[in-house]
Amino acid sequence: MDQPEDALAQSERHVREAEGHIAHQLRIIEELDRDDHPRAAAMAREVLRTLQRSLELAREHLRLEQEARDHGP
Repeated sequence: MDQPEDALAQSERHVREAEGHIAHQLRIIEELDRDDHPRAAAMAREVLRTLQRSLELAREHLRLEQEARDHGP
């Protein structure tokens, strides 16, 4: 049976997943731009900004988890 993720592993996974979502969103935007859908591309860029902010928060949380691990008992 799989062991549950600890807080550090979970934080690392969240960062990886967020990076993947951003890469996917960038591909969507490129396709919308290429196919001349400016309004849809603009909305996709709004989503991208939200995903980027989520990644910033995930990275900050990861940093805190790493610090806690380094300074733990």
